[in-house]
Amino acid sequence: MCLDWGWYLQVDFQIFMVCIILLFMYRKINKVGSYVTAAVLIIGSWFFNVYYTYVHQQRLITDVSSLMNFRDYYLDVYIKPYARWAPYIIGLYLGIAYF
Repeated sequence: MCLDWGWYLQVDFQIFMVCIILLFMYRKINKVGSYVTAAVLIIGSWFFNVYYTYVHQQRLITDVSSLMNFRDYYLDVYIKPYARWAPYIIGLYLGIAYF
């Protein structure tokens, strides 16, 4: 791969498109509905990460064999948009609170 960070660009764009919908809901439709939707996305993202980690018995990288397991985690979870929603949406709503 010549562009190692390319996965982040597509993930960032996909989450940005979801956040446009959340911001529209927050501003025009219903703030409570926007918070509920954001909470569902965040909890879903956390649940997926915990579930995958538990089922595939991921652990800290301590030796070469655990490094190979991390490769699977990286490809199956880390670079997927649904696993990255939580920090992005939390940052979005903290930005709204700060503004």
